[in-house]
Amino acid sequence: MAVLRKLWILVPVCLLVLAPAALAGPPRITAVDYPGAVFTAAFGINPAGDIVGGYSIDGSDEHGFLLRHGTFSPYDYPGAAWTEFEAITPQGDILGEYGLTDYTVHGFILRDGAPYPIDVLGQPSDKGLPNTMPVHISPEGTVVGCYHQSDADGNVYLETMYGYVMKPDGGVESFDMEASMHNGVNAAGDIVGIYYNEDGIVPQSYLIHNGKVSWFSFPGSLVTQAWDISPTGAIVGFHRNAAGIHGFVLARGEWTSFDVPGSTLTKAFGINAGGDVVGYYYDANGVHGFLRSRQGR
Repeated sequence: MAVLRKLWILVPVCLLVLAPAALAGPPRITAVDYPGAVFTAAFGINPAGDIVGGYSIDGSDEHGFLLRHGTFSPYDYPGAAWTEFEAITPQGDILGEYGLTDYTVHGFILRDGAPYPIDVLGQPSDKGLPNTMPVHISPEGTVVGCYHQSDADGNVYLETMYGYVMKPDGGVESFDMEASMHNGVNAAGDIVGIYYNEDGIVPQSYLIHNGKVSWFSFPGSLVTQAWDISPTGAIVGFHRNAAGIHGFVLARGEWTSFDVPGSTLTKAFGINAGGDVVGYYYDANGVHGFLRSRQGR
């Protein structure tokens, strides 16, 4: 697979706590680079600050990684041609994707060091190769993503692509819109995702809340892709306008667009309960992951 294919009660306490917060300043952005890699992408982060994603040393084969307490741990799914970590729960379970060839996608959960495969079964194979792409996992183990068919070169047949929800017991619920992809889910069951129009473009994204679908797009943008939603309902992703591709945060009805300083492209893919955001960016030296820490933590 080609690399890169995602409140205080006592007033005296308030005074002591708010002063440091006021001095914290804007969010701080830190690069996340796997040692020796030419490409690093961060896709998920949990409340403890553990980060997962993918990296490549030479620009070809991709491997999953976990960054915990400043230490990188690599991972390859047994027998796979490539591996990528997508998300991590508060308990430390890791959601990932792997391919037995460059152009197939399957899912798994890594729990206590053991991988458990995830596949949406029963897909028709009249067009080509069946694929399952898990993207995010909720704290209690609900997985969202998409399934689709592709040809031998990895081209996706959008009419076979549907977002799905996989419950912890393995039950699967498919979204009834073709060319859709569920990307984020929180403990309340809120889901964010994207759909592709007939031109293969994502002009807007969707939110599913209490079973109702609503659509949204970053003001003035040509493309809006939502990729994760926090426990408080904050949504992250990226948008494209005439000036390029930028990360965004949508929280309490307010949009924030951001770029990693010095980057030519910024994409956000994951957010945790504290509001920390991860993703990747391009600059003159290659592709790097990033951590955007809330209030400069």
